Amino acid sequence: MAEYQWVEFRAVDAPLDDAALSFMHGQSTRAVISRWQFTNEYLFGDFRGDVMEMMRRGYDVHVHYANFGIRRLCFRIPDGFKYASELQSYLSVDGIYWAPDDQGSGGILSLEPEGDANHW
Repeated sequence: MAEYQWVEFRAVDAPLDDAALSFMHGQSTRAVISRWQFTNEYLFGDFRGDVMEMMRRGYDVHVHYANFGIRRLCFRIPDGFKYASELQSYLSVDGIYWAPDDQGSGGILSLEPEGDANHW
């Protein structure tokens, strides 16, 4: 079976600035990269970019799909959650994670359901 992966990032609120765009170009040599989008498909190999840093530096949404089971959807929440204490009961359950931004009040909400690639 051939390996397939799709990695996508999108900026929604604003385009990336020059410094962020430069950083994104260092994350992959094969991706199609713009101020609004980062897209890469793999038929072999793996994405080695720093997802959390890419989100922190300007992309708002990230999707990673692989035919061998990876399903990941991330959202950058710039201002965090008003009721963060209530969020705790949902975290790390069924693949829901919150990574606070150590440089601000926001963070990254990740949804990573587990599943066998043969049953999707």
